[in-house]
Amino acid sequence: MGRTRWVEGAILEVPLGGGRFSYAQALSDPLIGFYEGCFSEVQPVETISDRQFKFRVWVHHDAFKRWRRIGNAPVPPQANDQWFYIQDALTKSVELYQHGTGHRRPVDADLGRFEAAAVWDPEQIEERLVDEGIGQTNRHAAAMLDRAQRELIQRP
Repeated sequence: MGRTRWVEGAILEVPLGGGRFSYAQALSDPLIGFYEGCFSEVQPVETISDRQFKFRVWVHHDAFKRWRRIGNAPVPPQANDQWFYIQDALTKSVELYQHGTGHRRPVDADLGRFEAAAVWDPEQIEERLVDEGIGQTNRHAAAMLDRAQRELIQRP
């Protein structure tokens, strides 16, 4: 395949196997918003882009090799103002990080409301979308959250 190219506003079709797929939108690099819903029939861009994002996470650029771009839509206001929890690899301390601004602040809320500051592989996202479609907790998201919450509990 050719080079991967990030295009802000691109609407992507994410194959989930079994003839089912989900949709996403490329926001500010490397943030992608994943729309609610899993489909067995192709959806028009206009229908998809009117939906809410179920979650927004950072995704590796390989997604553009793996997922089909089906069109473009304007990026919703505030879509890039995503807060993540970030855990320092050395000190294991946890804080909140805002994608659009780079601001950091202490954790003042339940971490379960936030996504981990991690770059997901396309295959991990596909697994997560399948898990969410059947109401199952995703092992990757759960492991990151468990590690961060353990640190917060152990904090003096």
